[in-house]
Amino acid sequence: MATPATPLVVTFGAFIPDTLRQMQQQFAMPLRASVILTSAQILGMFANPVTLVPAPGSGLLLFPLFAMCETTPGTVNYANGGLVNIGNVNATFFQFAAATITNASASFHSNNPGSFLTSTQNLNNSPLQITNSTGAFTAGNGTARVTVYYTVEPTS
Repeated sequence: MATPATPLVVTFGAFIPDTLRQMQQQFAMPLRASVILTSAQILGMFANPVTLVPAPGSGLLLFPLFAMCETTPGTVNYANGGLVNIGNVNATFFQFAAATITNASASFHSNNPGSFLTSTQNLNNSPLQITNSTGAFTAGNGTARVTVYYTVEPTS
């Protein structure tokens, strides 16, 4: 039997992000974002929150389901800081203790959404960000990988 001129199975390489996002939404699968925070971002996130997921567009909101934070300490430990918050300008979905970042050894923390959210009215088209709420971390030179599973929901 002769080999067909065209393959019967098409092998796909990497999906473009929009295609993957559409597939996940079609099959009601949560989306995933994983961001590695540099030392500069950790030191500066009190004044400058770091975006984990960009704003989804008008009429949509990001609803996080689960968050993880894995730290890799450097040669100098972080100090001070405060609660680490994942949310947006109007709501906090997750909180981690400052020790998640200041711990001298590698640490891994996970969290389900807290009961901080009371309304979705101000979440329209807002990015999902990480910050700390009571003060900046000082010194330190480690990194942190933050992973968030979320859905994109209509606001109306």
